[in-house]
Amino acid sequence: MKKIAYFGGLLLAWSCVSHPATITPAQISSQIESYGAKAVVQKLSRDGCFDQVLEDMAAGQSTWIRLAPDLARGTDAATSEELIIALARALPNNPRAVLEVLDTESVISAHAVCGVPFIEPTSREIAAYLEQAIPAVKAVQKSSHFPSDEDCLRTLLRVEKDTNSR
Repeated sequence: MKKIAYFGGLLLAWSCVSHPATITPAQISSQIESYGAKAVVQKLSRDGCFDQVLEDMAAGQSTWIRLAPDLARGTDAATSEELIIALARALPNNPRAVLEVLDTESVISAHAVCGVPFIEPTSREIAAYLEQAIPAVKAVQKSSHFPSDEDCLRTLLRVEKDTNSR
């Protein structure tokens, strides 16, 4: 009976396949508190909502980016990779929000997100990305809110050096 109520509550929460715009960060956060990150990530993926969440994150929307640490606790290998890529795409657009959520104890570490994690990018795509990401990260004022900013910048610069030496 507990499983029926558990999934019943999740089923009432959203249906992205038919109405992708109806899910909000607050709803996801509430669902994570109630059911746990793993169940919510699985439900989002199954319903086709995870892609929309990642698109909103990649666009640099702070409210979506702030969900990343909670979602990261429930990801598997594939959804972790997708989450990392979404945060990497968001980095040039909203570096402050991305740097704020990076966590060395999580899949969303500075090394993972700032390491240009894209799938089979061309050298031109990497160069274009770095031309945006490096100045964006450098422009964020130093603060205790961004403990990973130096790690992120070092990682980006290492990728740039490796790319230029090819």
